[in-house]
Amino acid sequence: MYLDTSNVQSLKEKLLLCAVNEFAEYGYEGARVDNIVKAAECSKQTVYHHFGNKENLFIEVLEYTWNDIRQKERPLISQIFRHRKPLRK
Repeated sequence: MYLDTSNVQSLKEKLLLCAVNEFAEYGYEGARVDNIVKAAECSKQTVYHHFGNKENLFIEVLEYTWNDIRQKERPLISQIFRHRKPLRK
């Protein structure tokens, strides 16, 4: 397991995090919706209600992951630039 889902309040968010784990482990082709719903403790119908299909779920996973990376890199980038000396003309 890559992301901890034990403290997640929303079922949709829990599904998303379980999907992140599944896709990270098996890739798009190897990932199984059955494994995602088992980890999230819900039905397949719930996945299709929230995401429509496996492809849309994967796109949501990519967007979630991208946003998570961007959020975590902002403080690092600002820290790097804070210590740089300004360029002189």
